[in-house]
Amino acid sequence: MLLLCDPAAAILSYSTYWAVYGALSRHRRGREREKSLCVTQLVYSIQTIIVGCKCIFEGWDELWTNTAFGYNPELPLVEVHLNLSIGFVLYNLHHSLTWYRKGLLHDLILLFRLVLSDMLEYYGLAMVVSSIIASLGSAAYLLYIRKDTTRGHLEFIICFGFSRLLLLFWTLFVVNKAFDPPRTQWRVIGVWSPPCVVAMQLLVFWAEIDSWGSQCRKFRREQWRRYRTSIRNMRKKMEEEAPLKTPFFVTIKAREKWGLAGLASSSPRRVGRVKFES
Repeated sequence: MLLLCDPAAAILSYSTYWAVYGALSRHRRGREREKSLCVTQLVYSIQTIIVGCKCIFEGWDELWTNTAFGYNPELPLVEVHLNLSIGFVLYNLHHSLTWYRKGLLHDLILLFRLVLSDMLEYYGLAMVVSSIIASLGSAAYLLYIRKDTTRGHLEFIICFGFSRLLLLFWTLFVVNKAFDPPRTQWRVIGVWSPPCVVAMQLLVFWAEIDSWGSQCRKFRREQWRRYRTSIRNMRKKMEEEAPLKTPFFVTIKAREKWGLAGLASSSPRRVGRVKFES
């Protein structure tokens, strides 16, 4: 349990992300802080990909044979990765509890599985791969930041969804390995361990799918807002260039002359309708 024995990595990670966020949001207020939060998330995604790939390289053989119940202390870099992630989640949890409540449930799920894996001392390698796949989709946010257009947002959603599809395949693989560990592992793990691993992996998969759904709903709202704005601007432009001609009718009542010239009776009246346009 590196978190209790040597929490330096978690503390360093927590402080680093607060420093990055503070530097980005120094002159930002209100909703602009959300962009600083996203950029900090992007920094975490890049760190996860780099450190996670190193973990996979060191534990390549164990990845395909004992990915669900691999012993974390045998791969020290995996424990370092877990504690770096715990530091980021604690930083992100502070925002979720204060003002950015959209990701509160996701942060609690992520913190639960990280701490549980560190305490149980297994499932770390499987979680590293899950984090890398999830971070690949989050790193696609660069496309949206760089372009900040409809096409850039659509490319980000496609890449985000593709990474979640890869996470689905990885989840199925982990579930299979959880109920089919090596024979030597049955003496070490308990009967409750496979359901626990499956539950953690399914929670992670649900949280990532929910994030992708939120991005899709955000894209749909933005497109609807842009459509309404374009229609409003088009109507305004048409009214300025060529005012609409609205037909209306005016009733004219004229007196009929009867009898002597110059004398007019009040009845009967002739009623006519004349059409005008404006």
